[in-house]
Amino acid sequence: MHSQFSSIPADTPLDHAIAFVRESSQPFFPVVDAGLRALGVVTLDSLEQAAAVGVSRPVSQVAVPAVRVQSSAPIDSLLASASPGTPVVAENPSGQIVGVIAFRA
Repeated sequence: MHSQFSSIPADTPLDHAIAFVRESSQPFFPVVDAGLRALGVVTLDSLEQAAAVGVSRPVSQVAVPAVRVQSSAPIDSLLASASPGTPVVAENPSGQIVGVIAFRA
């Protein structure tokens, strides 16, 4: 689990999110509300596809669900939560995101 990661606020416009994501090697980005709770995830590909439609909208409208696990769960449970290519977000008991797990395909 990576506890040092970048997230994107839910109300961020697509063009700003694309510029931010292009500067990173992180495979996916949690989209978070003001309380740092994950609303979903985006990738550079998903953002660029959404922007190609030409409609300006916040990143929260293109985020897709991620597998959610409790950060206190045993590592075996975390590893069993997803398959390669599936983004996983780890949450504390309050639902705030505290880490990401990226399974490479």
